[in-house]
Amino acid sequence: MNNIFSSAVQNPAPTPDPLTTGKNPTLASNLNAQQSAPTAQSTRVSAKLPVAFLHRRANQEDILISKYEFKLGRDANQVDAVLTGNLLISGFHVVIRYYPQSGFVIEDPGSTNRVRVNELKIAQCQEIPIKNGDCVRIADEYFDFIISEEENLSGQHEVYNANDPDLIPTEQLFVAHQEEMVYNSDMPELQGGESGSARS
Repeated sequence: MNNIFSSAVQNPAPTPDPLTTGKNPTLASNLNAQQSAPTAQSTRVSAKLPVAFLHRRANQEDILISKYEFKLGRDANQVDAVLTGNLLISGFHVVIRYYPQSGFVIEDPGSTNRVRVNELKIAQCQEIPIKNGDCVRIADEYFDFIISEEENLSGQHEVYNANDPDLIPTEQLFVAHQEEMVYNSDMPELQGGESGSARS
């Protein structure tokens, strides 16, 4: 008898697990629900991108701003919309972004012949708010920024996420290679000519 009692004290029986024995189905159900429920960080939030475009006065072209970060310039490998026919425009000349909380902004990432909004030259590598009806000058060309009231046919887009690796942060925007430009005598501040160069 004493040997049996001593053995029981030294090797107590394991406590049953209510999740494995099925004796506490409510607790098991609650824990499973907590484990499968999505967290706030894992939930993807989406919002509509307003219908906005740049109207190019030179050829009456309307360029739809179709992404939350939309790049324009001459180099098809760097931008979303290619601005052809003007060597004064850099390969990656300007970017327009949309923030659902605050609206549209424009940025000059380091172009040679700069960006102006309503004839005011904007600082490079800094976001400047733009609104419906603003005049945007890219090098020597004029564009009208228009926000339409029409429904966006492209549907849902993801909310801008600063951690998205596809988006280039301001401090990492680059100034690329140089190339020859054509000089415009009507705008002497523009750099060009046979000896001039531009960032692509």
